[in-house]
Amino acid sequence: MFRRIEKLRSSSADGTEKKWPFYNFCSLALAAAVLIGAATGRPSEAFANSPAPVQYLGVRLEHADIPDAAYVDILIPIEEDDYTENMAQAVKECGFSEETEAAGYREGGYVSYMFHHRDGEPGKILTGQEPVYTSTPNNGDEVSQRVAYFYTSAQGMEKFQKLKEKYPVIKLALLDVQGNILKISPECTIAKKGSYLTGAVTWDVSSNKVETHLYKRPGPAYLLLMILFLVLPLLLSILLTVVTETAAGLLFRIRPVKWIIRVNLVSNLIFNLALYLTGSSGIPYPMAFVLLEAAVIAAEWRIYTHVYPEFTSRRLLIFSVAANCTSMAAGYFLNVWYL
Repeated sequence: MFRRIEKLRSSSADGTEKKWPFYNFCSLALAAAVLIGAATGRPSEAFANSPAPVQYLGVRLEHADIPDAAYVDILIPIEEDDYTENMAQAVKECGFSEETEAAGYREGGYVSYMFHHRDGEPGKILTGQEPVYTSTPNNGDEVSQRVAYFYTSAQGMEKFQKLKEKYPVIKLALLDVQGNILKISPECTIAKKGSYLTGAVTWDVSSNKVETHLYKRPGPAYLLLMILFLVLPLLLSILLTVVTETAAGLLFRIRPVKWIIRVNLVSNLIFNLALYLTGSSGIPYPMAFVLLEAAVIAAEWRIYTHVYPEFTSRRLLIFSVAANCTSMAAGYFLNVWYL
């Protein structure tokens, strides 16, 4: 490698200096840093607090203190290939009559999921042994809550995916123990393009308002912003290192400084990438920082001895140590000032 660098420094027969394909290398190294960061999830840290998509349909009922309330049903604008005349499972498990009100409901194209969808199932019982939860919103009033879950089995995930893909807009119905409809909610959306449901659908029964918790996936512009957010500190670090170590080279009367700039562009990029990768290896940060900094000093010194043969090896070693300590101190004080 060092012979290659020395050879590239030599002049050609016509007296012009050969160009080192340095900037191409920097471009590839920078692209590698971004890709590795993206592949290891660094840009996605911005989404770490985003709720994960649910794999079932949960219905949270607030102010549902209706004595006869027993079941939650889903009403969907069912398609012919999903329709069944009557779901024996709902009739058997709940003890409903096949002529119950929910089974015969047909308004605005909506029918009972529980009774007429081939994958239909009863909602969780809301009375009896089921717990009642309370929450205290900002106004300080306690709100009673009951939660019904659909698709809690292993195969429920697939059922829920089919439901939200085919019927993203639904209604909710509150039933009594005979399957009579006590209340029907307004339409609510459980799926939109580029988004997913992150929690239970909340239905305030007393005010008859429905709230769905949809998280919109970040678009290309947002992802690009995250990548820029990742790259910007790296570019600032490289700029600070190049400026401080070039200034140190001028103080040490080392010429030409272009090799100091080139070497630091590459070494700083590799240093930051290596430091980033050691972050997930379990190595303590101070130890990794010191070891990598020592490796950078040694590598830069070895390169300088080949690109600056007119200077003594001892002088270049002192310069490499002094320059890197200067840039490290500048970065430290900049961070302290920023924080």
